[in-house]
Amino acid sequence: METQLLSHNSSGEINLLNRNSSDNIRLSPLYNEQELLEQQELILKQQLMHNQQRQQQLQRQAAEAEQKRIMQQQKQQQQQQQLLQQQQQQLLLNEIGEEDEVKKGITRTSFFGAASRAILTNKFLSIMTKSLNSSQDLNNTTNSITNININNNNNNNNNNNSKDIDNIRKLIEHGLYVQDLIPENQLSFVCDQLCIYDPFAIFFLDTEESKQLLLDSFQLFHSISPQQQFLINNNNNNNNNNNNNNNNNSNIINNNNNNNNNNNSNNNNNNNNNNVTYKEFIMKSHPIQSWLEFQKGGNSINKIGFRTKYIDQVIMDSLSIKGSVAHFNASAFFYTQVVFCGSGLDSRSLRLPIDKHVSVFEIDLPQVINYKRKVLEKATTILKPTSQCRINYIGGDIVKEGDRWIGSLIDCGFNPAMHTLWVLEGVLMYLTEEEIGTLLGSIGMLSAPNSKLLIHTVTPPSSKNNNGNPSQQCSTASVAHSINSSTNSTNRSFNFFKEDFVSFHSNPSELLNEFGFSKDITSVSYSDLNQLYLCNSPDFNSNPDCSRFSTGIFTG
Repeated sequence: METQLLSHNSSGEINLLNRNSSDNIRLSPLYNEQELLEQQELILKQQLMHNQQRQQQLQRQAAEAEQKRIMQQQKQQQQQQQLLQQQQQQLLLNEIGEEDEVKKGITRTSFFGAASRAILTNKFLSIMTKSLNSSQDLNNTTNSITNININNNNNNNNNNNSKDIDNIRKLIEHGLYVQDLIPENQLSFVCDQLCIYDPFAIFFLDTEESKQLLLDSFQLFHSISPQQQFLINNNNNNNNNNNNNNNNNSNIINNNNNNNNNNNSNNNNNNNNNNVTYKEFIMKSHPIQSWLEFQKGGNSINKIGFRTKYIDQVIMDSLSIKGSVAHFNASAFFYTQVVFCGSGLDSRSLRLPIDKHVSVFEIDLPQVINYKRKVLEKATTILKPTSQCRINYIGGDIVKEGDRWIGSLIDCGFNPAMHTLWVLEGVLMYLTEEEIGTLLGSIGMLSAPNSKLLIHTVTPPSSKNNNGNPSQQCSTASVAHSINSSTNSTNRSFNFFKEDFVSFHSNPSELLNEFGFSKDITSVSYSDLNQLYLCNSPDFNSNPDCSRFSTGIFTG
């Protein structure tokens, strides 16, 4: 079919042209006008249809683009969610790993210290409240607390006393303190002169990490498997039943009144059953009871009590204008910064009456700091801290990450120009001489003149006294003998982690002098503290006295 075209001439006529022919066909004006209208209408319809099709096409393209964008957005969200889940899983694994690490190696010593302080606190409170008709009637104990001097500070004010009274009530209400849980004939050295009050220590013991560590320790040090039968002493059984009638012996952090009754019932049933295993005993008994069973018969609790009391006193004397440890020539400088290197699980920055103008810096391995903060976050919802100081927790390795922990210390507001009290309790004996040199060198670099350093050292396994005669030895042979002895033996007076010691110092004064802390040097042993606090404990007359606690003032 040939294509035909219409054209206009100058007279208004319409010509029908054949594309392949030059012939023109003239149309009448009327006919030409009608054809033109029809053609225009057809063209308009075609254009309209074309526009509609184009619009529909654009709409489809826009819808496809929007759908694609939504799919991409959903895919990105899914990827982000997957990444977040992976990060959360990794954090959980890290947390589990940290919780596992916190009960391994040297860090596990922190649990043993916390256990001893919790036991001593319970013993002290039992003595303090024994004269009262009810252990829950604490309205008349303010004078007792003030006279016994819980916080080792003669200037303890009424506000602190009120906090202490309130905290003791909370300890009782939540089953953390149990009257007469510790037999009267045990820990008889605890007296008015040697009272340890650390209400936060018990919280570190009622965790899965602590209970698992205790199970492992029974097996490691006493060769007792978790499934081995635990024989309950009849006398202790009666005391336990009486105590458990009014106290919750499991999950003491998250307990409530309803759970108390259920837990007490379970505990009474378990205590009446002589076929419980060590695992059942540890998991269901009061933490103080299980830890006391582990350390029963030894003098490690005595030692923790002496050193805690002494270090507490050194700290409070240093933070006051006037020193009170006159027997050991204590300095009277005023300190506004305290740094605990290897702070462990002690809660001095919460339990001591430290003023608000003091900044405390606690440095320890990240897994220890994370565990400590997690537990204390729960504990402080129950107990009120006595201290008003600003606490800075720093996770770092003071041996392998010198630049890092020093940088973190400065970032937290530490001022090297200010007088600082440095406390190294239970640290140096686990370090090599080279590591000790690096650490003490860094401390000297960060210390202003008249800063004070307290170090805890142990004497060599074999040494001679000033008269040239062999001194008492902390021999590994006696340690092995104690480990291999029966669990029912009353002699467990060995250091659980003696095999981990790598450095020994016969004269810690030389160490202080070497690194510039050469002024007003003091050095005391457990025997000295035994006499100072009028405890007269026979354990320190017959057993090796290995540890010394020494202080010195930095001369610049």
